Amino acid sequence: MWYRKILTCTIMTKLARYRYGLLLLLLLNVLWMGLWWQAVSYKQRPPLHEAVQAQLQLSDAQYQQFLASAEYHHQSMERLNAQEQAHLQEYFHHLTQVPDSTRGALMVQIQQVQREKIERTYQHFAEIQAFLKPEQYDEFEVFMRHVLKNVIWSNKKSPAPPKEKY
Repeated sequence: MWYRKILTCTIMTKLARYRYGLLLLLLLNVLWMGLWWQAVSYKQRPPLHEAVQAQLQLSDAQYQQFLASAEYHHQSMERLNAQEQAHLQEYFHHLTQVPDSTRGALMVQIQQVQREKIERTYQHFAEIQAFLKPEQYDEFEVFMRHVLKNVIWSNKKSPAPPKEKY
């Protein structure tokens, strides 16, 4: 091949080979980063939304309603998760401080956030059911069984506690 002639040429020193190798690696790195950047910046619908559209056989208008409901639900969950996280941090912060009487009130706030999350999720699925046509109800039941089994009731095991290093 053509590159063997270049590599075996006595004129080409080791230093020149390293320079060409480094240049080649640099170009490959730039190409790889460009492809990665393009893939990250490329906006597309999440595959979950497409799967829901296919399973429930949503029309375009129904799909737009679904996307609006899903976006609102997502934003609500992010807001509620942030509230819950703040309450939990404050609640457990009391372990390092002198016990405070606000611990009970914090637990009530945490429970309220949990209740809001459950109610918002129920409302989200009720909205989806509301815009379905009667012939889509059977698929909605299958969809809800899948959601309940794999999303809401999933039995994800907690990681094992760290081993002590003594």
